[in-house]
Amino acid sequence: MYILKLTEIIKNYFKIPSLHNDDIYEESKYILTCKLFGYLSVALFVISLVNTIHFTPTKLIPSGLVSIACFISFNYIKKTGNYFTSSLISNIIGAILLIVSLHANPQNPHIIEGLWMINSSFFVFLTLGKKYGLIFTLFHALNLVFYYFFYTGYQVIYRFHNPNDFQDIVGICISITIAFLTFIYFNWITISTNILASKKLEIAANVLKNQFETISKQNEEKSVMLKEIHHRVKNNLQLIISLLRLQTREFTNPETIAQFEDAVNRIVTISLVHEKMYQTEDFSQLDLQEYFSSLGNDMIHSHRESQQIEFQLFFEVEKIKLKPIVPIALIFNELISNSLKHGKKEGVNLTIHFHMKTTEEGNLDFTYSDNGMWKNPSRENSFGLELIEALSQQIEATMTFSSSPKTEFHFSMKNPSNKVYVGQ
Repeated sequence: MYILKLTEIIKNYFKIPSLHNDDIYEESKYILTCKLFGYLSVALFVISLVNTIHFTPTKLIPSGLVSIACFISFNYIKKTGNYFTSSLISNIIGAILLIVSLHANPQNPHIIEGLWMINSSFFVFLTLGKKYGLIFTLFHALNLVFYYFFYTGYQVIYRFHNPNDFQDIVGICISITIAFLTFIYFNWITISTNILASKKLEIAANVLKNQFETISKQNEEKSVMLKEIHHRVKNNLQLIISLLRLQTREFTNPETIAQFEDAVNRIVTISLVHEKMYQTEDFSQLDLQEYFSSLGNDMIHSHRESQQIEFQLFFEVEKIKLKPIVPIALIFNELISNSLKHGKKEGVNLTIHFHMKTTEEGNLDFTYSDNGMWKNPSRENSFGLELIEALSQQIEATMTFSSSPKTEFHFSMKNPSNKVYVGQ
């Protein structure tokens, strides 16, 4: 009864608490280091008892101190989870004490110290990594080479005249057995810890796979839904366009008809955005070259003198965020409308030029020009030019205008690809 209770107490004491760390690698290193220190504190304690029975202070003191260091490290790691610092300090102490034991009594063959140096190097590789493992291995190897180089002959002579008695042989055998068992335990606990980590990684991978599949499915559903929304908005805008065009037929005043046509063109500009978004796979950005080419060519081809109009587009920016597209497109629409109304000179083909680029400062610049002469843009009651100014303010763009030697509008704004908009 008491033995079972004592066994349960010891088992609970050496039970390793969870680290509560999402990093599986760190958790595995923590578990591995904790188990190794727990085992070493017990194994070295047994060796200390053997050395106490045989009363060999040169071996008792190092083994006893290392056993205490391992026991303290085990408890420290359990409480803090900081395995690296504790492992480094304990391994330094262990290495120093092994050297002390090696050189304190040169008459002994010190086979056991060599085995524990191998275990020490293996332990460092497992807990501290390759760099520290190589340093400790080189340190132990140099000390062993130094010891056997200077003391091998002396040991042979001493052992010839002072052979070990039976008790010494038994103690050496026990120590060698524990050292080999330690090496075997190191390998076994490493393999079992790696298997445990592999299982956790597999579980985490399955969780991530399921999450990815769920997110992919949701993203596909959202993509379909967004396409449907863009398609419905486009259809509704087309319905509005058709109604306005039907309404236009009832007017006889040319000025009123022109105003309705301008309104229709503005709605067509917005409708085309939704049409392009319905056709694209990337809902966050729009192909500028394709969009503005479609918009400009549609407006020009509807003009009665379209064959006398040259349309030039130059884009050094492939795509930008969707948010500012509609204001820029409406500006573009107003400028083309004004060019078609006011820019055509008698006997001269109209050339419309549109250029968009990014500057070294990270701004987005676009320039619109034609070879015609417009009316003064500052004149009052010009809805189109007022709309251009309002749209420029909406996208926080500065606008400059020149009418000689050609009509030119220049806009400069912060690159929307680098700008975060409210609600986006």
